Amino acid sequence: MNQQVITKTNITNYLYSKGFQVTILNPLATNLFRKAQTLRKTKTDKTDAKVIATMLFTDESKSYSPVSYQIQELKSLTRHRHRMVSYRSRLKLSVSRLIDIIFPELPSLFWSIHQSSGYALLIELPTPDSIYNCNLTKLTNLIRMTSKGKYSKEKAIALKELAIKSIGSSNRSL
Repeated sequence: MNQQVITKTNITNYLYSKGFQVTILNPLATNLFRKAQTLRKTKTDKTDAKVIATMLFTDESKSYSPVSYQIQELKSLTRHRHRMVSYRSRLKLSVSRLIDIIFPELPSLFWSIHQSSGYALLIELPTPDSIYNCNLTKLTNLIRMTSKGKYSKEKAIALKELAIKSIGSSNRSL
């Protein structure tokens, strides 16, 4: 939840708890109401105040009632999940971009480079040179364990062959 929404919620809950009648107006509805009331295209603080007062008198607004604690928590968790999914997507794009620089042939060997065996391989052996220089038994065990037996010695041999022919950069800083 962004700071503006938190502040608005805090102020509204505070005023409601002190006995004030709180009314929340949708800015889009206010704008449409203003346009329906006049043909002039002027928008000033004075006209805005008049439109808001008119809306309050015509009872086109809805009165505030506090939202249940569970609904507020659910909204907050949903927004947080959305941010985390977005963040994860950006990180995956970043990893894909780096793999294109370091070892562009690697994705052809896995159904997805973002699976646990692909990440484990990159953590342990981040460059084509390190894969090529790695002991075949160690490489086989690494990809067999992290893929839960899906990948075997044949995949490790293919991986070493790709590493030999790779056009990627062996710059460990990337």
